[in-house]
Amino acid sequence: MPVKRDRCKRIVAAAFPLLLIFFCSSAAFSEKGLTWERVRLMPALTLSETYSDNIFLTHADLQGDFITTVGPKASLDFALAPQNILSLRYSGEFRFFERSDNFKTSLYQSGIAWTLTAPKGSTFKIDMKEDHNSSQPYSRTDKHKDYVEQTIAADMALKSLLLVDFAVRYEHGSRKFTDALYSFDDFTRDSATINLTYWAQPVTGFLLEYSFSRQNNSNLPVAPRMDSQTILAGIQWRPTAKLSGHLKGGYYFAKLDGSTDSRGFGTDTDVAYQASDVAQLSLSAFRRPVRSTIADRETGAFYVSAGGNLSVSYNRWSPLTLTLNAAYINNHFEQNSILPGAERRDILESAGLIVKYSPRDWLTFNINYQYRKNDSDISAYTYRDNRTEASLSLAI
Repeated sequence: MPVKRDRCKRIVAAAFPLLLIFFCSSAAFSEKGLTWERVRLMPALTLSETYSDNIFLTHADLQGDFITTVGPKASLDFALAPQNILSLRYSGEFRFFERSDNFKTSLYQSGIAWTLTAPKGSTFKIDMKEDHNSSQPYSRTDKHKDYVEQTIAADMALKSLLLVDFAVRYEHGSRKFTDALYSFDDFTRDSATINLTYWAQPVTGFLLEYSFSRQNNSNLPVAPRMDSQTILAGIQWRPTAKLSGHLKGGYYFAKLDGSTDSRGFGTDTDVAYQASDVAQLSLSAFRRPVRSTIADRETGAFYVSAGGNLSVSYNRWSPLTLTLNAAYINNHFEQNSILPGAERRDILESAGLIVKYSPRDWLTFNINYQYRKNDSDISAYTYRDNRTEASLSLAI
């Protein structure tokens, strides 16, 4: 009982200041936040309770746990000019576990961005963020593996009168684990993407995209550098259309220093279809090479990840929305450091139901059930997990 009382006190201490802001500002609730001349503040708060019947994602010796989460968010925008915006943002996650004591309990992300929009619609953006996160423990005796990930990105999207849009993005990122034991997973990564879109119709365009990425895990003794190139072509629909998003397919090529190359079909698809006023269908699909993270039980130097997600949303009884979702991911680990000479394949499947109720623009209730199963060639990494979450979200 003393442990539970102490847990409740910590939850109240974390949530009370934010709740006070919301209730004191109730008269100013709107979708646009709180504004003072050129400044806009948009705070948000999520309180959730989650139950997992396999918190460590293990094949045997399953342990269930309740997790209470307090999730504050805030963004602060300052208009240097009407279309010249400087933004600061913060999001946190403070977690309180009923039984487990080896998970990281506080996660947070901060960032700053500058966005300039030209009169004809071209945009320029610089974005920097820092993420303090953790890889979870996978047993009662394991520990969380903390890391800091930093990213800086520059985007330019040019609109022309010739029905051709040109976009380019450059990103530099790095990750560093706190514990030197996981320094093999530290990396620096540089990537660039060039995109050309020809709008043959008012809402439909044909696109061509090329991307290059170089990731260097300098602490790895073998194959520290991985280069990957992808060229994709496809169709893009403007958000105003009944069909929106993009469908892209093409070819990828990945190479590791002194190691095996990987090449083949690649795709990046994210499409939404508004079937009626009350029903929407969403589909995403991907196939790409990914560098392995040892702290996340990913073996070998890299793997090819292919899969997709299908969801159906129905809001006949607005403000109530029901969403059914299902996902399938096939991860093929082409180089296995645990079982030399053998390959590993993981099949991750999930399905769930989300019930969302939003009686006000600033108030949302969610009930979310998800079932996940992972079938792996390494039996210790095979697991089943049932997870149920109830949450309350407030957003000005």
